[in-house]
Amino acid sequence: MATATISGFAAFGTEIQVDSGTTTPSFVTIEGVGDITGPSSAMGEAEITSHSTGIPVRQFLPTLADPGELSFPCFWDPSDPTQGTSTPYGLETMFWAKTIGTFRQVYPDPGMTAYEFSGYVKQLAETAPISGIATRTTVIRIIGQRQLVTLPLGAAMRPVSAYVGAQGGSRNVLVKAPMDKQWKAQPDQDWLKAPKDSYTGGGAVAFNIAPNTTGKARHGIISIPELELKFQVQQAA
Repeated sequence: MATATISGFAAFGTEIQVDSGTTTPSFVTIEGVGDITGPSSAMGEAEITSHSTGIPVRQFLPTLADPGELSFPCFWDPSDPTQGTSTPYGLETMFWAKTIGTFRQVYPDPGMTAYEFSGYVKQLAETAPISGIATRTTVIRIIGQRQLVTLPLGAAMRPVSAYVGAQGGSRNVLVKAPMDKQWKAQPDQDWLKAPKDSYTGGGAVAFNIAPNTTGKARHGIISIPELELKFQVQQAA
């Protein structure tokens, strides 16, 4: 019996990232993103049919390409640095400042395909249902052609950042590394907890974030020196 060939990949885990311009790594993942639509690119055309074409069929030529728009809903959190006004790269900040920023769309396929593009926040549409969760739909107008970029396949981390509420919690991170490479996660703050065990090759790692009782927002980094990777955590007050 022949085995069917399966193509494609599950879309769960696709990320929309924004260039913060201030941190390392500079691209941070926009939190709480739901179903992603687009971009839907379209090519303009001009009709060049004339009496001289010789055949009674309309003739066209491509003109200007429209790179399209990217839209997605977010679970609306005004204090999230990627959504609100607390940072220059927050979606609301970028909207009112008319900022043209740099974004990435990263897919969860085995090759971690990523497209980088310039754009601005065209629309923010909020929904607050009586029985449900507040959401905000974002539309990004893409400027110019998206560029396929190469992410490091030898060692990579998905996601690269997280925003956590004051109550704390845990985050799962997927680390890709060469099969024979040993590494260990090292937090720079005592309120960040990482597994004490060393890993060989890739794997999923759960990081724990303790409740924040300081009354102030705080920032920490979990590093993997052997892979030159960093996972950034921002926690609300």
